[in-house]
Amino acid sequence: MKKIKLDQDNFKHFFSPVGPLHSHHEEHVWPYDYVDRGSDTLLVTIGDSWTWGSGICGPFDAGNITEEDDKFRVSNLYGNVISKEKKWNWLNLGFYSMGNHWMVDKVFELRGLVPHLHFKNIVVVCVMTGTARWFNTWQDSLIE
Repeated sequence: MKKIKLDQDNFKHFFSPVGPLHSHHEEHVWPYDYVDRGSDTLLVTIGDSWTWGSGICGPFDAGNITEEDDKFRVSNLYGNVISKEKKWNWLNLGFYSMGNHWMVDKVFELRGLVPHLHFKNIVVVCVMTGTARWFNTWQDSLIE
C-alpha cells in the first residue's frame, strides 16, 4: 500500500472543510495546521477555539488575521509547543466555534487516513467543547 505524506497543502484531500453545515462559517475553509519535524510520531490535536488559537494574538477577527499573527498563533499553540518539545510532527484539526460532533467527524476522518500514513506512533488529543455547542443540528438530530 502506498503511504501518504502529509503536508500543509494536501488537507483538502483527507479532511472535510469547516463550513455552513457545521457552524456559522459561510464559506468552506480548511484551517488546519501541519508541522513536519521528520519524526515517526505524529501528535494530532482536535478541538475548537482553544485548540485552533482564537484570540491568542489579542481580540480575534477571523476576517483580518495577518500572516504575522497566524505565524504567532501556530508557534504558540499547545499542540505545537508539546510536539516541538517531543520532536514529533504535529497536525492541528481544530477551529473556533466548532461543536463536538464536528470534532468526532475529524476523528473518523483521521481514522480512515491512519493506515495510509507512514508514522509508527500517532497520539491524539481531543479537547471537547460545551455539550450544547451546535446542539440539535443535522449532526445530532437522531440522537436522544
